[in-house]
Amino acid sequence: MKIGIMGLGRISHKMADAINMTEGAELWAAGSRDIKKAEAFAAQHGAKRAYGSYEELCADPELEAVYISTPHGRHYEDTMLALRHGKHVLVEKAMTVNARFAKEMADEAKRRGLLLAEAMWTRYIPVNRKIVEWISAGRIGEVKSVTAIIGFVAAPDFSHRLLDLELGGGALLDVGIYALEYILMAYQGERPKKIAAVGRLFHNGADANTSASLEFSTGTAQFTCALDTNLPCSAAIYGSTGSIEIVGAFMTPGKAVLHAQSGDETVEIDPGENGFVHELVAFMRGVRSGKLELDELPVWESVLAAEINDEIKRQIGLVYPQDK
Repeated sequence: MKIGIMGLGRISHKMADAINMTEGAELWAAGSRDIKKAEAFAAQHGAKRAYGSYEELCADPELEAVYISTPHGRHYEDTMLALRHGKHVLVEKAMTVNARFAKEMADEAKRRGLLLAEAMWTRYIPVNRKIVEWISAGRIGEVKSVTAIIGFVAAPDFSHRLLDLELGGGALLDVGIYALEYILMAYQGERPKKIAAVGRLFHNGADANTSASLEFSTGTAQFTCALDTNLPCSAAIYGSTGSIEIVGAFMTPGKAVLHAQSGDETVEIDPGENGFVHELVAFMRGVRSGKLELDELPVWESVLAAEINDEIKRQIGLVYPQDK
């Protein structure tokens, strides 16, 4: 599959490596608004072509799919550009800055018969897929409580994408999305009945830290995310008849322990040197199978996450320029 990369920041190098180590994938093109940057990236990673604009990249007739790693604030326009050129899209998390954009992206992909998927690598990691199997099989009964915590101290550079409000900066979309979509994974994509959130904003309006509580039909969930505090990347899932202990960072765990009435069970699978490989393989398999939704993370669930984030944003006073 001929894959192009749009946006050549730090994370794009990891995807380029994943493409190069995945059977059946070919790093076809690199696209940037700076041709010299695109050429340097292509030379470093072995891409066949380099483009100095996103329009040129998407217009390549041989390109089949685009991985988008531009800042959150650009995901909508960049995804729509790729879809309108008939390309399947794997777009970095968070899918976009608000639910209106997310719905339009999903509708456009469906209308054109293209696969649109969010590159939330956590959802594709083998141990987390096993956790989904345990929950789906009722091994812990009904899910009653899920907790997730993630955060670090970002450098105080408000022109950087992490903190720049126009680029979708802030804790909620950068790290909170991991926690929220992990919770949705545990509750199998259920829409929460109630949402209560608190947060603290930086002087530019981006959120420094945010906490939210969610009520579902069988239980509750809580998450905290921060860009002004070093927090453990931890999560736990509790059910009516058992629990799941995630060993290590919940984003890319190599081990989890099921505590069930029938006894403990441990799964231990090395996520590998590059965890992006798992999402890439799932995406390629979905395209080749003609799917418009991935089993691991269907696009409707990414839209749901955007809707939940919109409500959290409303409650904490977080407004992006794109929301106005």
